[in-house]
Amino acid sequence: MKRKRKLFYLVFMTIVFTHLIPFTFSCILLLNGWTPLSVYERTELADIVLSAHVKRAFKEWNQRTTAQTYYAEVEILQVYKGVELLQQIPINAQNRRLSNVTNFGDKKMCYADVMEGE
Repeated sequence: MKRKRKLFYLVFMTIVFTHLIPFTFSCILLLNGWTPLSVYERTELADIVLSAHVKRAFKEWNQRTTAQTYYAEVEILQVYKGVELLQQIPINAQNRRLSNVTNFGDKKMCYADVMEGE
């Protein structure tokens, strides 16, 4: 149960920050004394909320973007919000539960980092 909660939190935070940072720069505010939103407030603001297991993280420098972010291949375990939006995202034809999540690893983006197997 603890592992599921950790996976949920990891993916939830990734999705929340992926959608909110371009608009609010919340982590920059956090570094300047801003207090973070509660889990309930972040859930309300997020377009997609899900839990997932990190299968692979592509952290090698030659695979990073110009902003030094990387992506991870995750296996979606459960979708809590945004099923309709998730269905619009191109999927892996061999395994419909696998998806790529981007923008991990940028220090300006809340130190978002994932490890394989989490």
